[in-house]
Amino acid sequence: MRMITYIVNSKVVSFRSRFIFFRSLTEKNEHKSRTAIDIL
Repeated sequence: MRMITYIVNSKVVSFRSRFIFFRSLTEKNEHKSRTAIDIL
């Protein structure tokens, strides 16, 4: 029983870290596009 909860927790953590990683990536891309628009 404990093993199952451990697997689920690890999957949730990996998903959360992946989500945070992608969100930070998109925020960086938005910042780049904004600066590009400011330059134009």
